[in-house]
Amino acid sequence: MRDFVANDPDVDELTQAKAYITGSFPLRFDTNGKLIANLIAAAYYNRPDDWFDTYNQKINALTAADIKRAWQKHIRPEQMNVVVVGGEKAGEF
Repeated sequence: MRDFVANDPDVDELTQAKAYITGSFPLRFDTNGKLIANLIAAAYYNRPDDWFDTYNQKINALTAADIKRAWQKHIRPEQMNVVVVGGEKAGEF
């Protein structure tokens, strides 16, 4: 995490992440329930009227520097905890 916060994200990983986010975007609306939930969320967070029309453009416009800046602003690796889940015996997973 420290390395990711300190450095720019890998260009290939960023490209793949953008493709996943924009490619899966229509699945947010594949049922009436999801459609309503997204409309309610947009209203709740006071999104602009063109939010859904411009979402993919905004995702694709993000740069590695934008991602790095956001991570450095919001992610504090030194304040994170590690949780390990496994068996009762040491080394049992």
